[in-house]
Amino acid sequence: MKIREFKETDAEKIAKLSNDNSEVFQYESVTPDFLKRMWKNPNYKLFVLSEGSEVIGFCGVNIEALPIAELGPICVEKSRRMHGLGRLMMEDVFQFLEPLKPARVIIKVKTSNIDAQEFFKTLGFTKVEGVLCGGKPAILMQYGLEGP
Repeated sequence: MKIREFKETDAEKIAKLSNDNSEVFQYESVTPDFLKRMWKNPNYKLFVLSEGSEVIGFCGVNIEALPIAELGPICVEKSRRMHGLGRLMMEDVFQFLEPLKPARVIIKVKTSNIDAQEFFKTLGFTKVEGVLCGGKPAILMQYGLEGP
């Protein structure tokens, strides 16, 4: 397993993985071109979990609104879940964020995505409030300072 920053050649694989799991994401469909545009944004980092040449997961982090960093999207291939790979990616993301010293790290998780809510709870995230994500009910979760 290797976690690395996104490369332009990952766009097709990540778009497919994202679209195969679209029920849990803000955007129901993403294109490789959309991902390439995000990659060019200096305030957005996309990390890739790979095994050999196979992309099996990814995690984005938006640092545009520091001191708040926002995670998302995050995904591990369905057949590879529950093996600590999401936690492994999050360790790398937090290592990346450490020198930036964000006061809070947040993520919006759709209320229907109970597995993700439980996953983030195990990492120390707490529920803050209800929000909308892609027009669907979601929970804002945070890690860091108390209060919104």
